[in-house]
Amino acid sequence: MNDTQIYEKLAHLTETLGRYRYRAPMPVTWRVYEGLGPDDPLPDPDAAGWRALETGALWGACGERFVLATAFTVPQAFAGRPLVLRVAFEALPDDPDAKLFSAPQALAEVRGLDAPLQGLDTLHREIWLTEKAPAERHVQVLLDGFAGITQPAGHRVHLTQSALSWLDADVEGLYWDARVLLEVIATLPPTSPERAYYLRTLDEAFRVLDWGDPPNGPFFAAVKRARALLQARIFEQTPPEGVVPRPVVHALGHAHLDVAWLWPLGVTRIKAADTFANALALMAHDPNFTYTQSQPYLYRVIAEDHPALFAQLKAQIEAGRWDATGGMWVEPDTNIPSGEALVRQLLYGMRYFQRELGVRPSVLWLPDTFGFSAALPQLMRQAGLRYFFTSKLSWSEYTRFPYDTFWWEGLDGSRVLAHMATTPSLAVRAQGIERTTYDARLAGVRAAMILQVQFP
Repeated sequence: MNDTQIYEKLAHLTETLGRYRYRAPMPVTWRVYEGLGPDDPLPDPDAAGWRALETGALWGACGERFVLATAFTVPQAFAGRPLVLRVAFEALPDDPDAKLFSAPQALAEVRGLDAPLQGLDTLHREIWLTEKAPAERHVQVLLDGFAGITQPAGHRVHLTQSALSWLDADVEGLYWDARVLLEVIATLPPTSPERAYYLRTLDEAFRVLDWGDPPNGPFFAAVKRARALLQARIFEQTPPEGVVPRPVVHALGHAHLDVAWLWPLGVTRIKAADTFANALALMAHDPNFTYTQSQPYLYRVIAEDHPALFAQLKAQIEAGRWDATGGMWVEPDTNIPSGEALVRQLLYGMRYFQRELGVRPSVLWLPDTFGFSAALPQLMRQAGLRYFFTSKLSWSEYTRFPYDTFWWEGLDGSRVLAHMATTPSLAVRAQGIERTTYDARLAGVRAAMILQVQFP
């Protein structure tokens, strides 16, 4: 087999491995309450509008909120194991030519276990319940959902997945080790020595496994050995001679959220809650996870709608794991607004960060703004901002911006250090799409680089 065939084989096996993470799945049934507006309160459990959700049933409508509720008892066989509830939605448009601008999503509240609020959407399809499941514990789960937006026609929503499982931590670890390696291999040039080394090592690790269908006892017993091989040969050891030195990668989670785009502000509040809840849940699950978030407007929304979440994020800011950044109230256009409007963005933004969150950002964070006023460096320095971050300088059909890190000098001679994100998006490149919000390409490799990981 050539390298391409080996890569395709390993990608297929990794996808298969991902399905083996969830053990002993148990179907879960739901009740649904439909037709809520963005500001309507949650219905009482005994309200007349609830109905049982049959398998394959449709609910919800374009732009509406819904609520799903379920209850179950933790099986004795799950005792002491990591417990997850897998839930996935799908929108079914009324017109096949309609475009889905905002997919269905929900904020999950768990009662009966000490689980954080968590968001469900197209990229987050499981609710983490507990590290060690207590047998016979009665658990309730409430999903405060938004059906999404489709144009020009409407749509309905249905469940494509709903199951309670225990999570095999060893298979989960091996799956993500393999995913990381495959994405690195896809990024590296075909002739690079480390690419061949990673490909051979992952292939060797997968050969340790007994790929039975369904997987058998020896398969799960061999997972620990396969992961230990990868850890020893790649993740924990210095690469062999001939392999280039590893870069130093500083990864910060981030979620880019448009305050006003193709949905009303009430939906922005829903999306902000889902986003902030997921970031905090990841922090609770992984002590090494750090996160950065801009736009004081979103923080105010969380403080008003979910004060408990706001208290949690403030604690993470104090602990140094949550970076509140951005400088401006939102991430605005800077060409059409007047100078006074830009000054007010900075004034209200910096004032909120300092008074409510106890921080003074040093970065103006405008990744998705199309065009930048030449007055910004002067205004930034007067507001106490020294650094500028964006990605949109690469969005040109004709001109490739030559620098990723550079000094930006304004009209009055004020200078700020600017950085343009150069993280490629492999998923969209595979579809032939050239640019995404955080996608820019420049020549050259650095020994140290900034990698920003976006969490939708």
